[in-house]
Amino acid sequence: MAVTSIYSNNIRPASVREIKIQAGDYSNTFGANCANGISGTVVISITGPCNYLFPGVGALTPDSVNGNVLTYNVADFGAMSNNINFNFTILVDTNATLGNQICIQVSISTSAAELNYSNNYFFTMFYCCRKL
Repeated sequence: MAVTSIYSNNIRPASVREIKIQAGDYSNTFGANCANGISGTVVISITGPCNYLFPGVGALTPDSVNGNVLTYNVADFGAMSNNINFNFTILVDTNATLGNQICIQVSISTSAAELNYSNNYFFTMFYCCRKL
């Protein structure tokens, strides 16, 4: 399991933006598919001047949304796509200002043994740009 990237572009006040997260069976990247039948949890925490709106196109709906904390209970990581399952859309606050930070943390956990636990957590910050 791994969280390998968190991406978005042009975070601006009063904008709707998709956050793209690559997480899950990292071996899928190499065609190995080692996580068949392995279950676990993905937790995404969003802080800063924004609010979670809804899942991205083709993405999973979180099992729990508590404010800006999204929790996904995954039955089989081997049956998932690392590129779209955890994508979601945010609304950046109208009062966000230049330089405000939007922080996104993603953690993935499973009861299965792994070779590398250090890649089960990823954190990134986006900085608000000026309004167009």
